[in-house]
Parts: sequence; structure tokens; C-alpha cells
Amino acid sequence: MPVPRFHLDNDGSFKRAPCAWDFDHNKAREFNLPELRVGHFAGFVFVTKNADAPPLEKYIAPLGEIFARWRLEECTTAIWVGKVIKANWKVVSEAFM
Repeated sequence: MPVPRFHLDNDGSFKRAPCAWDFDHNKAREFNLPELRVGHFAGFVFVTKNADAPPLEKYIAPLGEIFARWRLEECTTAIWVGKVIKANWKVVSEAFM
């Protein structure tokens, strides 16, 4: 049996639910998606739910100057390399971190 899905507007606010008459105890505002703060740095996107967090530029202050000459936003992946290793996956992943 498929699970009923809630419907949201493009801004993340609750729009409607299937069979809403069965759920009249639920309030629409309880189903709104939380607002997130978004910051951009060197082609990367940073997201936080903390409304009191400092701006991204201030939080990572020295990195902006350090990485500026690297132009990370212009970088692309040149090659992906894969190798099958007969070992525990955790040991392998930690070895290459």
C-alpha cells in the first residue's frame, strides 16, 4: 500500500495532505520545512539550520585569503580512480582520508 505524501509549495510551506479530514488534529504550520541559511565559498555551498550562526565569510575568515589564489570554483574533476581492495571497508576508507 503506498504511503500518502504531503504536498509542499515551492517555498517549503505546507500545501495540503491527502485525506486531510483524517488528520484534522495536525496543524499545517507544523509541516513547513525549516528555513536554512546558505553561504557560498569557492564553488561550495554551506548550509546551516542555526539562525544565530555568524555569516560564512566571518566563520571561515582566514580561509578566504588562503585559498583565493587556488581558484577552487574553477576546478573540475579530471579523473576518477577506483580500486578493489580485499580488506575491511572501514580500514580502507580511513587509510585514504
